[in-house]
Amino acid sequence: MKNNKLSNSIARVISTLFVPPTFTVFVFTYCAFIIEINVVNQVFIVGNSLIFGLILPVIVFFSMRKEKRISDIDTSIKEERNAPYLLNSIFCIAPIPSFLILGVNYFFSLLWIIFFINTLILYLINKRWKISAHLLGAAISLGAIMFLEGNPNYFLLGLIFMIAWARIKLKIHDFAQVIAGALLGFSITFASLIIFYKYII
Repeated sequence: MKNNKLSNSIARVISTLFVPPTFTVFVFTYCAFIIEINVVNQVFIVGNSLIFGLILPVIVFFSMRKEKRISDIDTSIKEERNAPYLLNSIFCIAPIPSFLILGVNYFFSLLWIIFFINTLILYLINKRWKISAHLLGAAISLGAIMFLEGNPNYFLLGLIFMIAWARIKLKIHDFAQVIAGALLGFSITFASLIIFYKYII
């Protein structure tokens, strides 16, 4: 009984810390310091990820919780996820014009587009089936960093397994739902980056 309570507490901490907005800020920050040499652009990229990837989605979530449009911290009811997904997809598009005007590396505009596509697909799938946004967010980061570095990031891979375990342990998702979220996020991200850099630029 004690072991089960402890494992549930650990799963809750993992699930709360590694929400999708955490990975949005992480991947933009990580990539900014790999790609951008201009310090002003680095600050701008990280600042935008904080505003549009973390602060605004969190405000939306807690506003909807306060209005009782979201019933619990995990948004366990599938239908309650639709409005946040749609709003978050708009937040993904918002930074792109300023990135283009300021001449920020195209990678970061493309990364926002990738987040937009993933979020929109998540919204469409969610109308029929609840897949894991937690795993999708983590896998987007894995796909982007793997594309840049050419190797799997084992730290992120470890986190993905931990988050998958936590979401299943808390009974928020089943095995198929966490696998689907991870595969969707990784495949769309990696394929989009390959197509863009091979056939468009």
